[in-house]
Amino acid sequence: MIARILVMMALVWAASAPACSQNGGAQNGGSQNAAPPEAAADQGDDAAMAAPPSAGGMAFSARTGSEERSNYLSIGVLAGVGYDTNVYYGEGIAPEADETYSILPTVQIDRTTERLHENLSYNPGFLFYQNATVLNEVSENATGEMDYRVSPHSNVSVYDSFLKTSNVFSQPYSLSGGTISGSPGTPGALAIAPYADQILNHGGGLYSYQFSKDAMIGVGGGASELDYPNSREAVGLYDANTYSGNAFYNLRLTGRQYIGVTGDYFNITESAVTGGGRTQTTAALPFYTFYPRKNIFLSVSGGPQYYTATFQPAPPLKGWAPTVMASAHAEVERAAFSASYQRTVTAGGGLLGVFTTNAGSAEFRLQLSRTWGIGFSGSYTSTIADDAGQVGVLAVAGENGHVVRAAGSVAHNLSQRVSAEVGYDYLRQDYAGIPVVANAPDTQRVYGTILYQLRRPLGR
Repeated sequence: MIARILVMMALVWAASAPACSQNGGAQNGGSQNAAPPEAAADQGDDAAMAAPPSAGGMAFSARTGSEERSNYLSIGVLAGVGYDTNVYYGEGIAPEADETYSILPTVQIDRTTERLHENLSYNPGFLFYQNATVLNEVSENATGEMDYRVSPHSNVSVYDSFLKTSNVFSQPYSLSGGTISGSPGTPGALAIAPYADQILNHGGGLYSYQFSKDAMIGVGGGASELDYPNSREAVGLYDANTYSGNAFYNLRLTGRQYIGVTGDYFNITESAVTGGGRTQTTAALPFYTFYPRKNIFLSVSGGPQYYTATFQPAPPLKGWAPTVMASAHAEVERAAFSASYQRTVTAGGGLLGVFTTNAGSAEFRLQLSRTWGIGFSGSYTSTIADDAGQVGVLAVAGENGHVVRAAGSVAHNLSQRVSAEVGYDYLRQDYAGIPVVANAPDTQRVYGTILYQLRRPLGR
């Protein structure tokens, strides 16, 4: 995955170098695929259209308007210390409280031209435990996003993210889906093994074409992998691979209101010693999106979903179910808010079988002053297994359960290059049939970090 990000960065840099040198500080570039369209509330029916929030799979921005930056290279190092109340890392080992120490070098590139916006980051990490030294690790966290305006009426967006860790609390992008998206699917874990070795790789792309003043079509796809390299640390959880495709039709009713329909397809395979299985889902979801003002939107969608599943030696399972999704995003000068909810039939996410999931998440950031900021986030996910199609596979009734997660932090800029943050994480899970979760269902963590960062402008 890291190689893919580097190749993408090299190709985009080469293709856009002339434009950058001619228009290095341009801020009027942008993406038809980004949501919400920045001019939608300001220019009414003459504004360029944007793809619906339920298409593409990309996460909403968590930055406030005052934090938005572009055309820079950032290099830094983050040092942190944390205290975890309930560290569990394998069968036959009692959970215990432990301290952690971490060092994370950071590299980030952000560039904007008339036709291109790209953001690439790489954060290797070194994590040390005071007592559970067997969990000491070298982690990796890499992300890449690119929006390219192919022509005045067509746009391409691609993204890729990779996370390898043994502590989901120690990374800025957690396996539980800390970044919020309005798209369907579950690229991360449904049940979380906080201290197990795990790898999450998720990527995709979207192409959109505005073929008339008030109409747009688009097509995209994605893939994700969830892997537990050490099964002894994740007893009861299973590897999963997901491939997806989507298409949409978007119609502008007024400068602030859009309607349309999205079509989504998912192919999910799960690996288990007893055989695993495959689930496929297809859904057609009419949607409505409302933009009350610049950088604020509310979107709702819903419709029928058809699913088929095969888990040997159980008989095949198929059926229809309703799918409902809603998302909201607001970004102003000193605050940013994102929220999403979805009810859908899915599979994977570390569990074995087909599940009806209800998942909601929200994130809020507030810049109190030039040097002080706070952030809060929370999520709730419940799963209900369809046991009818899984008799003879596993006793998956124990995988019915839910996950509650909450977090809060306070950040302060000590100087132009140095910032500090303290925070709190809470995780509560209820999965009686999954040993790695049932043995330590509650986890709390407090932490503090210091970041030293150098930032250099590009294209000047």
